[in-house]
Amino acid sequence: RTRYFLMTVPNAGVTVRNLLLIASLLSLALIVYALFLPHLNERLDNEAALNFSSGWKYEAADGSVQEVTFPTALAPNIPGGIRLTNTIPENSDVRINSIAKYCVFQHYRIYVGDERVVDTDDPWLLARHFDKTSGSYWMLQRLPADCAGKKITMEITSAYPDYQQATGTVYLGTKASILFAILRECLGNFIIAIVMMLLGLFFCLLYLFGRKHSLIAVSCIYIGKLMFWIGAWELSESGMLQFVTGNMTFGTVLSFMAMRMGAIALLVYYLSVAGRRFRRYNLVLLCALTVEAVVSAVLQLAQICDFYESVRICHVLLAVVMLSLVAETLLETLHFHNRELRYLLLSMSLVAAAAVCELAYFYLANGTHLGRFLNLGLIAFTVSVSIYELRMVFKNLALAKKAAYFRQLAATDPLTGLANRAALREWFDAREALPPGEKESLAVIVCDVDRLKRINDSCGHQTGDHAICMTASYMQEVFAKNALCCRTGGDEFTCVLEGCAPVETKLFCERFLAAVAEADADLPFDFSVSIGYAYFNALLDKDLHNTMFRADQQMYRMKRRTDPAPAPDMA
Repeated sequence: RTRYFLMTVPNAGVTVRNLLLIASLLSLALIVYALFLPHLNERLDNEAALNFSSGWKYEAADGSVQEVTFPTALAPNIPGGIRLTNTIPENSDVRINSIAKYCVFQHYRIYVGDERVVDTDDPWLLARHFDKTSGSYWMLQRLPADCAGKKITMEITSAYPDYQQATGTVYLGTKASILFAILRECLGNFIIAIVMMLLGLFFCLLYLFGRKHSLIAVSCIYIGKLMFWIGAWELSESGMLQFVTGNMTFGTVLSFMAMRMGAIALLVYYLSVAGRRFRRYNLVLLCALTVEAVVSAVLQLAQICDFYESVRICHVLLAVVMLSLVAETLLETLHFHNRELRYLLLSMSLVAAAAVCELAYFYLANGTHLGRFLNLGLIAFTVSVSIYELRMVFKNLALAKKAAYFRQLAATDPLTGLANRAALREWFDAREALPPGEKESLAVIVCDVDRLKRINDSCGHQTGDHAICMTASYMQEVFAKNALCCRTGGDEFTCVLEGCAPVETKLFCERFLAAVAEADADLPFDFSVSIGYAYFNALLDKDLHNTMFRADQQMYRMKRRTDPAPAPDMA
């Protein structure tokens, strides 16, 4: 009914599209209205958390006291770290019974009054497999019920000098309100990470499904792996992973391994699309990245050296790789005029700039949380490369469609739409390798329009073409379900059947002759055909072309008869 409506009503397709557009715009307007201007001013009464990152007192080594706000970097004032004090608000709208602190390779001791409520530097933690630190995680701890108005002291220590002076965000409130605050802070990066991992999985599956038909370039699976590792790194740095897995150390291990595997995947992807001129140099870089990743993992598992202690080597290699790829892409684009790589030059430049800013922030500003700059660069890189790869996929699909069209055109007779002699030859060649026992079930049927020259001379070539097309039509009607029907010459047709018994083949021929005879009664010219068929015989035929020759001979014997009605016997 829908198809009938679209076919009969004028401009129905345009009307339907306009209605869909109006419905979409109204739906979006209603959603925006409900988000920002609710008809009834009712909102969820979510518990609020207090950002407790300001008002901390820091006593320097010279005895001076200053007020600081997190995050910041301070000189150690206790062995291995810093001590800070503050006062828990007494008259606050926020219900306070818990504290949350973002820890990065650090141990914490927190005192409320004289009571120690948090101590992450205990023997049980030190005896764990990853014994120096749990990595980057949110530390949530219950506070005493009567903590309001009391002095809170925080001692931050670390096995690494770089983190002995760093501080992160602090929240006060209930656990539910703190989790909600963390969710609002970190959910964006978490969603971006999931999207990148799904996009990587999409490209990998696209390659796996398209490689059978050679439609998808191998770079597709490499960019899929790269996006997966980028997403994994984003996920580990989002600050949300511990709430999904319940494992603090897992996020740190994932971060370091995803950074290393992402660098390897980036270099492999570059080699697949552009790195041919500098292949040896890039292979050396690839070997260096791989060896560094393997050695770091082995040292971590053997508890000789953890990931952070070897991260500087990884950062140096990563910087070398980024700068090398940007230089190579720039040379390819400008000197060798490879315009296809302009997208890659832009993407690599953005990522390299973001990586340089990230490393500068990490080392010079004592950053505790990665991703401030690199997230933007990775998002831009992902979008740019995804657009390019999808364009290449659609381009390959279009080329494959054209190739299939031209293959079909090369194997199709333009007048009748049947297969042509080239298609028949390909069919023969494909079955010549069959054992003789299987080939004996193959039948070749040859057909010829009688007196076609007389029809052309007396009625015109258009009428002769009509007779040829009628023969092709009846041949398709009778044989097409069981055979390949071909026009092999001007008025010559050939059908090849597989798995039909001689009785069935003879019946098909009789039906075909009956259909032609019935059509002849209504035509102004004499319309008839001659037909012959033969089965492959290993004793008589060297190949299927010999079988076709025997069928052709039988067809000519029928053509010489004065009465073409009886169906021929099998040769």
